[in-house]
Amino acid sequence: MQNEPRSNGGSGGAESGDELHQLQVKVAQLEQALSSRMIIEQAKGAVSARCEVPIDVAFELIRGMARSRRRKLHELCAELVAHGGRFAADPRSRRSDGNGTD
Repeated sequence: MQNEPRSNGGSGGAESGDELHQLQVKVAQLEQALSSRMIIEQAKGAVSARCEVPIDVAFELIRGMARSRRRKLHELCAELVAHGGRFAADPRSRRSDGNGTD
């Protein structure tokens, strides 16, 4: 008599272990996707409010900036949220601020 629960296929523990692992991986992927999506939505709201544009326009601005800077969208959005919807200056295009420190 076996003490382990049987899967529908009746093959035993090895398949159940693989299936459990696959489900755990899928859950982790979905949690990451949800987290990224939440950051993107927050950034859209912050840019929309700061720039006084509709949400869809804010998203286009964010997406365009991510593409032009070759950045991942969710990483740029995390920065935007951290900076209150402000786009940070592109380090490749820094100019002197006139105080002689550059």
